[in-house]
Amino acid sequence: MRGEIVNQRDEMLLKLNDVHTFPGPYLFKVIGPNSDDFVAKIVQAVINASGPDLEHDVSTRESSGGNHMSVSITITAESAEHVMEVYEIFGSIEEIKYML
Repeated sequence: MRGEIVNQRDEMLLKLNDVHTFPGPYLFKVIGPNSDDFVAKIVQAVINASGPDLEHDVSTRESSGGNHMSVSITITAESAEHVMEVYEIFGSIEEIKYML
């Protein structure tokens, strides 16, 4: 199982490098509960992976029913590895319903 996870991660790194130029802008979009706490967790996850001096642009959009929120955060990603680090931290946030 561990080998499969490593190979999957390596495959994702290759795909990221194929379609993005690093360093460069990268958009993360996550969907979860409609709460300020959720937005703060997403922003903090990106800061944890990137450092406190990282410039980022955050926008939010409430679902039509008001139960969920989409959080979009754009950063200048240094590498595909940097992007994967953010996604790995997102994986520890239970409230996330979807990640794009």
